[in-house]
Amino acid sequence: MHDNASSAVMPAESGPYDSAPHPQAVALLDDIVAAFHRAQGQCEQPLHACLILERWEHTTAGQWLAEFLPDTAASRIALADPVYKDREDEAPCIVPLPQDLAQAAPTSEAARALRAVLPHWLEEAWFASRMRLRAIHLCGVAFTPRNATSLAVHGAQMAFQHSPVDGRACFFRFFDPRVMQRTWPTLSVAQRRAWLGPAVTLWSLEQPWGPWSFEELVASDASALRQRPRALVFDTPANADDDMPLDRQRLLDPAQWHAAMSAPVGNRAWAAYAQEAVAPDHQPGAQAMTDCIDLGARLGLNGSDLDDFVAASWNLPQGAERAAGRTPWERPPYAQALQTALTQLGTDTASRFAAVWQSHRPPTDP
Repeated sequence: MHDNASSAVMPAESGPYDSAPHPQAVALLDDIVAAFHRAQGQCEQPLHACLILERWEHTTAGQWLAEFLPDTAASRIALADPVYKDREDEAPCIVPLPQDLAQAAPTSEAARALRAVLPHWLEEAWFASRMRLRAIHLCGVAFTPRNATSLAVHGAQMAFQHSPVDGRACFFRFFDPRVMQRTWPTLSVAQRRAWLGPAVTLWSLEQPWGPWSFEELVASDASALRQRPRALVFDTPANADDDMPLDRQRLLDPAQWHAAMSAPVGNRAWAAYAQEAVAPDHQPGAQAMTDCIDLGARLGLNGSDLDDFVAASWNLPQGAERAAGRTPWERPPYAQALQTALTQLGTDTASRFAAVWQSHRPPTDP
């Protein structure tokens, strides 16, 4: 953590918070502090903690820091990417945190103010993560023996990726916890080291991947959430093969790329079930959804066509007490009908999978 004081420090209660944060959010801050001390115990060099924000503009954290900790706000470093040329406040950014933030009794005013306000930001991030399709502005906290600049430089390098599917260059949101958590299990040891770069540890909130209840879908704030928040800690592998050549702008293979893009596809599908009040235990499970998205990607589907394929892979049950019925793509007559639909989709680029499938779908339900 970094030495960073400010003459305009105010308590969290001076900001937009009229009540105490959720106790679970306070526990999340304790978890960050514990993760920092654990990482520091395994590193010979002093570690610095940096907040990773999805963007600076129009975020609670950015507004609060600009008003109450202007020195900390000024120390932020945006990812230098052409996508955000002349609009850096819309770019992801790295914010160095005070060095004494992890102490039991912080001495600087900046650290004390942040200890008071961080649980509120963590509560907002927790609620956004459970809402699934909502942007998460607080992506995580990175611990590094270097500095915020090194993290930002690495971030800019990693964010520029060429798709292994079509070769196009794009801005890759590797800092997004939903992207990272869907991709991380598929990465090799060398890829994981390349992903984290100068960070020895990255702390982030666990992102849900599984059936979605109607009660949680319509929740208005974190107090309505039933599941306790959990944190995930990603450490740089110690045994990565440093000699293994990696193209950092072409880091992922096609399967990993599709995994990185899969979170909104699955969550939109589960949202449809939740909106119909289908009980979570009657919805497709986490692995079933993963397998379905993988199959659609292997068939060459993406974007809205992949969404349509996932929706067509289960029959939406009529009533909350019925389970969704899986479409048996591998069995006749569905296999033949699917192949016919894919062939037509390939020749008629203006069509969508949903419409094409509807015209070729067998009359019997699976």
